[in-house]
Amino acid sequence: MQENLKRVLGDGYFDYGMIICQANGSPVMTEHLNKRFQRVLDEMGIKPKHGEQQYVFHSIRSTSTTYKLRVSGGDIKAVQGENGQKDPKMVTHQYSRIIDEDRIRIANAMNDDFYRKDERKSEEEELLAAVKDNPELFKQFVAFVSMTKNSAKNMA
Repeated sequence: MQENLKRVLGDGYFDYGMIICQANGSPVMTEHLNKRFQRVLDEMGIKPKHGEQQYVFHSIRSTSTTYKLRVSGGDIKAVQGENGQKDPKMVTHQYSRIIDEDRIRIANAMNDDFYRKDERKSEEEELLAAVKDNPELFKQFVAFVSMTKNSAKNMA
């Protein structure tokens, strides 16, 4: 449709490279875009959560950036490049949002790593338990220790 308008309007079409624009290529006023966007959301039955402001068209960019960060594993520079932003602060401060699932996953990982270390056996404890449960392994271990001691004496 835009290509056709460019041909028809010629120099009267202002090509700013926008996906959504007026018939002559000029930017659409934010208020008009948000009203149309809200009508579409209303028709689809999409409402903000209780107490939140209504969604605006720019919410799509914010949501997209948040999920790009999630998919990229937090690669801010990759998301910045994908979004076409000059400053990475735009990614972290302006657009990203906290996702409850990620927050819970991080809390659980921290809990598993930090608090459950005491419950895990150390390597020494695991080796000792394996040797106690396997008499043949114990014999091999004793032979290895003896061989190591003898080698050390011979080198001295």
